[in-house]
Amino acid sequence: GACFGTTFANLFFLVFPELKPPRNTDKYVPRVFGYKLHKTWYDRSMKASKEEQERYQRQQKELQQRKIMMQRQQQQLQHQQKQKQLQSNSQSISNQNNKNNNNANK
Repeated sequence: GACFGTTFANLFFLVFPELKPPRNTDKYVPRVFGYKLHKTWYDRSMKASKEEQERYQRQQKELQQRKIMMQRQQQQLQHQQKQKQLQSNSQSISNQNNKNNNNANK
């Protein structure tokens, strides 16, 4: 192609049609490591791929549900801690008020 360009082959076979190679009549036979594949290989492959995809989606859904549950548990713990802090703050304030009242009465 560097000397004659990309049209050389087309022009060559137009000028000399007797040199044109015959069409290949062999059909393509899929092979893996030299072994022919069974006729049902495509269907089996697609089925296995679909099953794997469904399994992956189930796992992702389970992980998402676990994540949501953990977030809810964390929120509940934070809420409980805030409630305990509020209770301890209110108790300390009431204790201080009681001390102040006792000191004022003396």
